[in-house]
Amino acid sequence: MTPVPVGFRLVRDRHTRTARDMVLGGSPLRLLRLTPAGASIAHELLAGAPVCNERDGLVARRLLEAGLAHPVPPPTDVDLDVIVPARDRLAELDRCLVPLTGLAVTVVDDGSRDSGDIENVAHRHGARLVRRDLNGGPAAARNSGLAATSASVVAFVDSDCLVTADALRRLSRHLADPSVAAVAPRVSDPLLDMGAYPANVRPGSAVPYVPATTLVVRRTALDGFDESLRYGEDVDLVWRLVEQGWSVRYDPEVLVEHFGVNRLARRFAYGTSVGPLSQRHSTALRGPALAGFTAPLRLPTLLRSGLPATTAVRIAATAPARTVLAFGRWAVPTSAGDVAYALGVWRGCAQARTVKPLLPRLR
Repeated sequence: MTPVPVGFRLVRDRHTRTARDMVLGGSPLRLLRLTPAGASIAHELLAGAPVCNERDGLVARRLLEAGLAHPVPPPTDVDLDVIVPARDRLAELDRCLVPLTGLAVTVVDDGSRDSGDIENVAHRHGARLVRRDLNGGPAAARNSGLAATSASVVAFVDSDCLVTADALRRLSRHLADPSVAAVAPRVSDPLLDMGAYPANVRPGSAVPYVPATTLVVRRTALDGFDESLRYGEDVDLVWRLVEQGWSVRYDPEVLVEHFGVNRLARRFAYGTSVGPLSQRHSTALRGPALAGFTAPLRLPTLLRSGLPATTAVRIAATAPARTVLAFGRWAVPTSAGDVAYALGVWRGCAQARTVKPLLPRLR
């Protein structure tokens, strides 16, 4: 286990509770037992004390991996390249490049109808241009930009996104932790907004994935985007990083703007990625778990676990209702966007010849 570097601070997750040598919380729910010395360190870290030595760092790592706390990295400078894939949409590209002044920016023209206009916009903002003669989609464009740059940290920024140079530098501080491969901000778009709370990104958690609308990545962790995926290539990348043992962070303190349009069409397109993604990540994409229905039967086990009795009873009593609500939200579309997404999921699963994402989990 790699310790969290000296200088980092932690913020307690909003669901985390402490009692003597135990820390409860995270997503999914975790109960962390510590030695008396470890519990003392954990309480200090959760109260805002900085990591001062390797022992602190090891306790901090356990808290972070369990989702019981979230990191606040110290200010650091990194070698950063920005890659902006673009295809037409000149006004959006022009607006995107303005706040990136001061950074090394590479614009990848992914087969625009008038490449000369893209070149003029890029040069006006001092950006380097890489041209692709044929349109290959976001994954191929990002890979072309990756091959043309060399910095140790790469920020992928979509051309219809507005993010400042300072925001990218702030995100890149997370990579001072050697276990972190990527970090994403909050996106001001209902289809891409992953919520107001920080998280360790992984399947099954409160933030199971992050989009590459803006994504800051450690180059040594990257082996490229899957160019066979027209949609969901960013989700695939994040899940591959997690499967390889890397951490991926979500930092909603950094907010970026996104100017996406035609939300119904995008919801349908995003849904089509579910089938191909389920083939690549067999355990990541499933319906809601039904195990909450059996929680009352597990009350004796919860009581023996050392949890406070009131907490154990609350978990056993409320789990069935939470399961019903989760299953209802999953199974019954309540808006036009939900219907469009569901139709996309059905189409993607049919094309991929899989039904796994359409089935609830028994545990």
